[in-house]
Amino acid sequence: MTNERLINSIAVAIVFVNGSGEYSISEDEKDNIIAEVIGGLDWLGSYEPDAKLTWHYDILPDVTVSISPWQGARWPGMPEDFY
Repeated sequence: MTNERLINSIAVAIVFVNGSGEYSISEDEKDNIIAEVIGGLDWLGSYEPDAKLTWHYDILPDVTVSISPWQGARWPGMPEDFY
């Protein structure tokens, strides 16, 4: 590990944004995402045992965003089929 600030206790927040239709996330998908995040962070912590990392998780209630996905997000150089 090369980042000397990634030591001891680290806070992690997992936030899900409400969505509908193709943008909705099922409870099973949320459980899978949480498991993947925790598994990845556990792996990261084991990569450098001298850092003595301890993860403190907070899984926040779903939040609502009142914008349309990709509205006005045409980035220069990105092909149209990306959107």
